[in-house]
Amino acid sequence: MVNGTCNNLYMVNSSGYNMVSYTPDSRSSEYDMLCSTDIVIPDYAFQMKLNVSNIFGDPVVRTARSVYRPTSVELNVIASSDDVPIGNERVVTYEVTNTGANIDSYIVQISDDHSYVLAPDSMNHTLGPGEKTEGNFTLLPNSTIGLFKYTVAVFVNSSAEVKQTISRTLIVTDIQRPNCNVLMTSGECNVPSLNTANCSKYAWSAKAEVTFKGTQLESPVAVNISGNCCNPSLSISAVDVDGYISQCHFELSNGLPVQSVEPIIEQVIHPILNTNIFSKTFAVIVAVSVCFVVLCIVIFAGVITYKYFGQTKRMKEKHVNSKTHAQNRTRKEVENKT
Repeated sequence: MVNGTCNNLYMVNSSGYNMVSYTPDSRSSEYDMLCSTDIVIPDYAFQMKLNVSNIFGDPVVRTARSVYRPTSVELNVIASSDDVPIGNERVVTYEVTNTGANIDSYIVQISDDHSYVLAPDSMNHTLGPGEKTEGNFTLLPNSTIGLFKYTVAVFVNSSAEVKQTISRTLIVTDIQRPNCNVLMTSGECNVPSLNTANCSKYAWSAKAEVTFKGTQLESPVAVNISGNCCNPSLSISAVDVDGYISQCHFELSNGLPVQSVEPIIEQVIHPILNTNIFSKTFAVIVAVSVCFVVLCIVIFAGVITYKYFGQTKRMKEKHVNSKTHAQNRTRKEVENKT
């Protein structure tokens, strides 16, 4: 529908009732119109119903045939998409994450349309809320050159219900292209190392081997790589002259990301001398010292004064005594003199 208008986008349950209504954004091109919006996945199966108006203003309602069912598990397949040389094994790695709120058990199963899967073709995992794990399967195309398709599915063990499937298509060829194999990894990036504050303190190293059979580079090429837990996963690619690619994937943290946190700054606290207390103490000491000196001077002056006045008093008494002695005459002599 061209030049129409997106009115509403409804989330409809299995009984056909409109549960949630959204106002979508619309984009038109020369040939069609796109209505889109962000939705929140509910805990029930649902379909999407669209209400639009055509260029004449007439309402048009359409319901998508697909039924969406919420799941508590997330599946991710990690595998290169380059050609598979006939007679060579191909490892398919997957990740399973429990996105629910409870501990649950899951079965991951792989199948293909040419029976190239080597046993075991299913794996069991028990995961807590938010936990993630990975596993792998091996494919060995050994009969037919051409396309083949494989599918990885995850079941909830309690209900045996398929929750998610992922399919990939590969080409089997008789041309040997680059092949990359991980030989060794040293070091791990556990939870304590997966933050930006100290991830650089945890180092790891790895070694891979790349071969280019069918070319002039017949001998293996050794690849040594090292890093720290600020980059806990990476891939290296080997490319030949025709553009064919082979990859080696290194995963040191079991799929866990590096968390961004504030850096921790080590602080050294030095004791701060209280200059006021020091000054007051010094002033008190000086005051006490001055008082002591003054007291000593007063005492010394008192002693000197005491001795001085004592000596003066004795001299006066002596002088008085001498005068008294000199004037001790008879009464008759005094009267005659008068």
